[in-house]
Amino acid sequence: MLMGGFVEGGQTEIALPDISRDIFLLIVEYLFTGEISLATAEVELKEGKENEKGREKEKEKEKEKEKEKEKENEHEKEKKGEDNTSKRGGEGESGDGERGSKRLNLNAENVVEIFAASNRFDMPALGRRCERYLIARLEVDNVLHCLSVADSLMGLRLKSACLTFICLHHEDVRKVLRWQHAQLTSTLLEEVNVLLAPLSSS
Repeated sequence: MLMGGFVEGGQTEIALPDISRDIFLLIVEYLFTGEISLATAEVELKEGKENEKGREKEKEKEKEKEKEKEKENEHEKEKKGEDNTSKRGGEGESGDGERGSKRLNLNAENVVEIFAASNRFDMPALGRRCERYLIARLEVDNVLHCLSVADSLMGLRLKSACLTFICLHHEDVRKVLRWQHAQLTSTLLEEVNVLLAPLSSS
């Protein structure tokens, strides 16, 4: 865009009205580091399985941390007084809050926007990560939406996974297709109907 003889190459500012600030920052982060705050499906699935066992341990750790903080606060009160301690406590909380606000909690909609940005800026590796993220979360209620996204962004892996999912869950997909068909283009809707036609609806 900047070095290829495009109009943007001679501009001091480039407007990107169809990309949100948070998504753009993630794209920049990925360009500089090769990483993005987008957990892979394998990691999240593993975490999901371990969550039940880990919750109790996490609670115990949190209790221990709270006790340690209470002890530290008592020592600070003794040395510097309650007023100074309260100010520092407030600063600590605001600092944590600011850090937390800068961290983007990704969901399916954000991933779709990142996928679209990766397609726009020719970042295939990032696009594949987004596809894997969506494939791992395919459900009857969102498969048609994901199929539409894959078709519009030329996500061949995601589209193939969606079509396979539709075949495996054709009875349930038929039901949601009645009120979700508007999400699909006429060509894509015809493709889905052709795919479902030979499958038993019993």
